[in-house]
Amino acid sequence: MNKSDLKLFLKEEKLMAIATSTSKGLWIANVYFATDSDLNLYFLSDTKTRHCQDIKENPEVAIAIAKFAENDLGDRVGVQLIGTATKIDNFIDMGKALKIYTSKYITSGGVITLDNIKHKIIRSRPYIIRPKLIKFWNDKLYGSECTKTFEF
Repeated sequence: MNKSDLKLFLKEEKLMAIATSTSKGLWIANVYFATDSDLNLYFLSDTKTRHCQDIKENPEVAIAIAKFAENDLGDRVGVQLIGTATKIDNFIDMGKALKIYTSKYITSGGVITLDNIKHKIIRSRPYIIRPKLIKFWNDKLYGSECTKTFEF
């Protein structure tokens, strides 16, 4: 299956909901994200947030990303994803993740830097989500079937 439309959608969207599940229960948070060519998702968060603490206990996450078309409810486009989230600790991999992330959010480049992470000027850390399954919902592309599923 061709993933180019899925990649384009993920490149254009900026906000995702990330759901976690642990012994404390369920949680959901909104985070900004970026993707690489392999459809891995990257986000930055303070490691003390509930969703990051949950990921430490259980790295399995569910993601939802939706396009909002206020004037066209027949133009439903979205992603539902199941994957594994990992905090990136290696500075080389952090640098790669930050390059992907800040290329999408150009205004964050001055603050979100590897040096600022190394010197603990910012508390946020990069995370990677490796998808296991992506369900791409796109009414206009897939007509009555509405979705395509990609497994990894």
